[in-house]
Amino acid sequence: MSNERFMERITSRENQNIKRMVKLMKSRKERMESGRFVAEGPKLCAEAASAGIVLDELYCTAEAREKYSQRLALLYPKASVCCEISGDLARKLADTNSPQGVYAVCRRPQPVLDECSLPFGRYLALESLQDPGNVGTILRAADAFGADGVILTADCPDLFSPKVLRSTMGSAFRVPVCVTGDLPALLVQLGATYATYAATLSDDAVSIRSCDFSGPSVVAVGNEGNGLSRAAIDACAHNLIIDMRGGAESLNAAMAATVILWELSGKR
Repeated sequence: MSNERFMERITSRENQNIKRMVKLMKSRKERMESGRFVAEGPKLCAEAASAGIVLDELYCTAEAREKYSQRLALLYPKASVCCEISGDLARKLADTNSPQGVYAVCRRPQPVLDECSLPFGRYLALESLQDPGNVGTILRAADAFGADGVILTADCPDLFSPKVLRSTMGSAFRVPVCVTGDLPALLVQLGATYATYAATLSDDAVSIRSCDFSGPSVVAVGNEGNGLSRAAIDACAHNLIIDMRGGAESLNAAMAATVILWELSGKR
């Protein structure tokens, strides 16, 4: 890659592009209103480009250009603007303790799934999760086990926040996602043609091992601290539990969701 391709070298923290990137990384509102997000690291930037995400701008340190030369050579032609940044700016932008010195400003893709017309399949629904790492881990598991999609309530962490993106390791660009403002209503709607399950502790809950996920199915998982809302539980036709033989009282949301996704995949 020749130096001519790089428009400029940025060293000032007052640079408007740098300020905008900081806002994109910190503010969900900024990401939503601008329709942009920031991917950090050569792998995540490459995953975004491979998934057809448009790269508006690419920023690299001189060290990164040398260290990741082969991977970056594939990204340069895809970005409208390429700039070199100082190591100091790379550290300012970093959402990790060990920045790799590569950042891309990307266009936020349109949602793949519409809650009004979900294709038949097997889905996991997440209600009001709080931890970005949990959401990212679940998306990665959904990608690994071939789920048809993940349904998120609107108050879950933003899929394109740095922490969620990093924990998905690129799966956020591949897993079909539907965002809903009213999960109970959606579950009632799906109940006409789907087997709907609430993952919750209750007297009438059945073992996940006895559930039939061979047809269209959706399993709802709740908030890390409080579980599913009463409205979401009541909207489902069945309640299920994950059998545990050991001494642990429960699994966290990401672990429970991963077990459910395994069962949904029909691998048992």
